[in-house]
Amino acid sequence: METTMRLSHLDSSGAGDFTEKKFSRVGYLVFGGLLLLWLLLPGAIRQFDPASGGVDPAIWLLILLSLLAFFMLTAWCWWLLRRFWETLGLPRIELMVLHFKSLELWQQLGFYWLSFALLLLVSVMCLAAIC
Repeated sequence: METTMRLSHLDSSGAGDFTEKKFSRVGYLVFGGLLLLWLLLPGAIRQFDPASGGVDPAIWLLILLSLLAFFMLTAWCWWLLRRFWETLGLPRIELMVLHFKSLELWQQLGFYWLSFALLLLVSVMCLAAIC
């Protein structure tokens, strides 16, 4: 009972709002910088090396495009997670992190191992789907 009261008290402080806003701002800056690089990089490569063919800049653009797609997919998944979280009426993620930190060591390790096993299973299934 005491742990629940303590965690609910920490939840009402609003300490997680600043970090979420800061993380969102940094994410937008990184995404905007990568998008700007994607637009300006072909001209910069041709200015630096006039003998570069059409394939040379395209390789770097594909790497940048994959980074952009990764960041967009990550942001979209995070947005979906937050919407599902609110729809299901679950507590805020900061409260769940505080609750996780209050678990005993063997419970935390069990959760870490379970998360690792699920990640490994998903990786193997993705590789199996490709092959």
